[in-house]
Amino acid sequence: MKLHKVMIQSLSFSCDESYLASLGGQDDNMLIILEVSTGKGFCSTNIGNEPGYDVRFLNNSNNKLVTVQNLIVKIWEADYVAKKVNFTLVNLGNLKRQILNVMVDPTDTFAYVGTRTGDILEINLERASYKRCGPVRKLFSQGVQCLALMNNGDILVGAGDGTIAKLAGQTLQVKCQSDVLGDVTSISLTQDNTHFFLGSGQSNIYLIDSDQLKADLRNTCHYEKINDIAFPNNFSEVFATCSLNDIRVWNSRNRQELLRIQVPNL
Repeated sequence: MKLHKVMIQSLSFSCDESYLASLGGQDDNMLIILEVSTGKGFCSTNIGNEPGYDVRFLNNSNNKLVTVQNLIVKIWEADYVAKKVNFTLVNLGNLKRQILNVMVDPTDTFAYVGTRTGDILEINLERASYKRCGPVRKLFSQGVQCLALMNNGDILVGAGDGTIAKLAGQTLQVKCQSDVLGDVTSISLTQDNTHFFLGSGQSNIYLIDSDQLKADLRNTCHYEKINDIAFPNNFSEVFATCSLNDIRVWNSRNRQELLRIQVPNL
């Protein structure tokens, strides 16, 4: 099945899992909604000249979704009978932001979008208008890479500099924050919201306590090519590997990292 040119930027399933929204990269900028049961494209449209970064179905509707682009947020409504999709442009006022990602609250009242500037915008979906931004006077360095909404309304933020923060949903102010190695690329909450898994750009997977954001490294590997590997003489229980910036010693039985030595430009 080939629907987009070159790449797919983002995917989102509808609440009833009947439809899948697929957002193409800047080579075609197409939004395509597929029927899951058949795997065929149901309706499609070009989202405009600006590249799209993320798409998200609303939580209580199988025909409404949100896309984000450079400076643009659009709310879409699909007509599955006429096989077409129309959008409402969100009024952002005088704000100019490169918007990277979007999450929708459980009631479909608000959407939260992360920006390359390093703040989060709250969008009123019913009025298709910008409401506020935060945290005030505290931007996340290297942009907001990913977002996750907790059951209590708090917002988890992953930044490009490795910062992970929890924002109060009512004020958009930082309640607590922590740091991991590498830019934060993904966040996935457990069902009870007490913990979440986090992936980083340096090939690390952390299990993090949602209350205090205490990070526990669960899995890791080199994030650049491995230049060499060596076993000790007459001993096969451990081995060492070297990559771009580090040397690591591993347990060969359980594949766990035992030691890491940071050596820049190795």
